[in-house]
Amino acid sequence: MFQSGSTFDLRVGQAESSSSELSLSTIIYSLGSRFKHYCADLARTLFVEPSAAVQEDYEALLAAQTAAIEVLFLLILLFGLCRVIFILGTQTWRAFLGSLQGRK
Repeated sequence: MFQSGSTFDLRVGQAESSSSELSLSTIIYSLGSRFKHYCADLARTLFVEPSAAVQEDYEALLAAQTAAIEVLFLLILLFGLCRVIFILGTQTWRAFLGSLQGRK
């Protein structure tokens, strides 16, 4: 699927190639596949001589995406740390209860 110019339909599964000529400002192309109940889609946007406003918008969106990925990465690390603490705490608690039962 290829789209360019100023009108895009980016809805997943609904987008179709436009019949208009490709303009050399913004080009979006997408390749998708479906197997049974699994769907995959890869899309890219190409800017050809973008205006300053388009460049600024893109840089802002890229910065927001990068920040979101960093937060998700930190949350994954935090979740892993909480899991390790839980496992170690559970093992320590079980060992403590076992030592109390051994004293009787």
